[in-house]
Amino acid sequence: MPVLHRVDVVLSFSAPVAVEEVERLGADLELPLPRLATGEPDPGARDVRVDEDGEGADLVLLVEAEDDVEAREAVERAVTDALARGPWDEDAARVELVRSTAAYDLS
Repeated sequence: MPVLHRVDVVLSFSAPVAVEEVERLGADLELPLPRLATGEPDPGARDVRVDEDGEGADLVLLVEAEDDVEAREAVERAVTDALARGPWDEDAARVELVRSTAAYDLS
């Protein structure tokens, strides 16, 4: 049975970005949102934090996966793909770190 994993993604940018830009990036991820008991997507499954200087950001995501390796790999692929589709040049935005920080058994 899948487990809900909390995955943190640390991003860096070559120029300051606004919170709204990183929120759009998070919304553009091709990852399914976990579902609430009502069957609706969980709106709290994605959180964005941007550093004061705007050159770093954290995405905190909840994803369902069999293990933390699968969760991290899925998130890294989704974020890398979303960055490629976004408004940034190749070297203007990059993934610095992807880590799984918690797991929640859904059974």
